[in-house]
Parts: sequence; C-alpha cells; structure tokens
Amino acid sequence: MTQALLLAQDSEVLRSRSGTTFDLDSFTYKLEHAQQGYAFTASKGSESATLPITWAFGDGKISQVYFTEKDGKFYESHFSYYGGTDGFDRTTNQERPADSISTALGRVVSASETRRCFACHATAVTATGGYKDVGIGVLCEACHGPGADHVAAMNSKLPGGEGLIMNPAHLSPTASVDFCGACHMTWVDVGMGDVSGPPTTRFPAFGLMNSRCWGNGDARITCIACHDPHAPLVRGTAQYDEKCLACHVVGTAVPTKAHPGKACPTANRDCASCHMPRVEFAHSHHAFTDHEIRVVSAQAREP
Repeated sequence: MTQALLLAQDSEVLRSRSGTTFDLDSFTYKLEHAQQGYAFTASKGSESATLPITWAFGDGKISQVYFTEKDGKFYESHFSYYGGTDGFDRTTNQERPADSISTALGRVVSASETRRCFACHATAVTATGGYKDVGIGVLCEACHGPGADHVAAMNSKLPGGEGLIMNPAHLSPTASVDFCGACHMTWVDVGMGDVSGPPTTRFPAFGLMNSRCWGNGDARITCIACHDPHAPLVRGTAQYDEKCLACHVVGTAVPTKAHPGKACPTANRDCASCHMPRVEFAHSHHAFTDHEIRVVSAQAREP
C-alpha cells in the first residue's frame, strides 16, 4: 500500500521504459526522461503534443496510471501500464478510443474526483488545498489517523496513550468492512457510481457485502479476518482455507452455532478457487478475485 501513489520520478515502470514508443488508438506515444522527471508525447501525422507526468497511481503489479498537474487542473493519461501484459494500453475507465490529440493525451479529472483519488492513494489528504504535502502512498496514518500525540504519550509512558490513536481492530464487523470500503468501495459506493457487471470485482468490500453469509455481525467475515493490513497480500487460494473452515464444517459433520457453514460436497481445500472466482474484464489485463462468496455455476462465473 505504500506504493499506491508514487512521484513520477520514483516510478520504476517509467524509469525502465524511458525512450519506449508504443501505438494506441492510431496514435504513437513516446515516454521520455525530461528535465523535471518524465513526460510523454502523443503524435499522429504532423500533430503532436507533450505532457509532463507528475504522479503515478499504482505500483504497476496490476496497473499504473499517470496524472499530470498543469495550470491548476489534473489530467489522467489515456494510456496506463498493465503488469499482466508488461505493456501499455488504454486506461480502464476511458472506454472510447482517442480521436484527437487532446483525447490522446487523456481526460481532465474534476476537482472532486481528483481528491477522491488522492484520498485513497495518499495519506493526510485534506478536504481542501493542494497535494504537495501529502504523504506519498497509504502510510500508517491513513488508517490510524494522526499519531503524534500517541507516539509522544507512549514514549513518555503516560497512561492512556493507547487511546490517542484510531485502532480499526476495535470496530464492529459491519463498521470494519465499511471502514475498508471507504477506499475499496462498499455496496452504496458502487450503486452511486453506477458500476455493474464484471468491473465490480475490483471492489472487494462490495462483493463481501453481497455474500449470503454477510450481515450477521460475525467477525469471521470481515476484510481483516482474511487479510493482514500490515503484511503483503497473500495470493495463493490454499492459504485461505483455514479462514473458510473457521465457519464451515468438513465432510459429514453437522453445522453448529460455532460452525454454521455447511460442508462443501466437492472439496475441503482451495475453497476460494471455486467460491471466489477470478474475473478479468475489458482492458483490465488482470483477473480480480470476486469477493462475493457463493456457489458459482460454470455458466455464471461472472457477477
């Protein structure tokens, strides 16, 4: 999460691909190391235009999209880097092909959308003002809030220092998923954003809230029940089996109050590989895990 946002000059993707050219939507793009960092040029025939790159959103394992800050406005690049193909393609939410130099450069991002982007990819983003002093990436205070008083109290061994910091671990199960969903998108966020179909798999909190077993206030079905926010993401499905079997019985065992989940008639390992299928959609170049836990038929693997 610390690399959810990078200054352009700190992007390994840009550094290793300086001088690269590629074609997209009948335009030719070239990445260049410029005096102030990095820039790209879009050209077609005798027309060309260049924009500097100010920010890189994402570390590139899934994708990396580029923002330019110019004359008080923010521009999202028409192209993004995708780790799944180790190359560049159209930015996921820019569905229409570029039909002019202006659209080939990207789109103007509204002030409100820009702030939402930084709020989830950076730390200490305020309701107003610029972004020069934000914490680069999702740092401790992004989840725990300002920590200076807490650190001072703990260093001085003052009683009650623990209470001077926000600890999401103390939230109720529902509030916990809502808390993670502030960036990872809750059911309400997705509904208000008018997103549907396979692209919703990008939003794990939304998927979890659609699961049959969601809503009973059980701490075993929250984001942090399976994912340690202080550790790298575990990707192997078998590593999550113990989490599934914390609720589900195995074999011929009868469900109980402590283990209310029925036994799977097919297997007792790699549960997530069937019940949380991976879905790839147009221009994503990555298969996202669908967090809507359910019995999935072969004919309806997509949400």
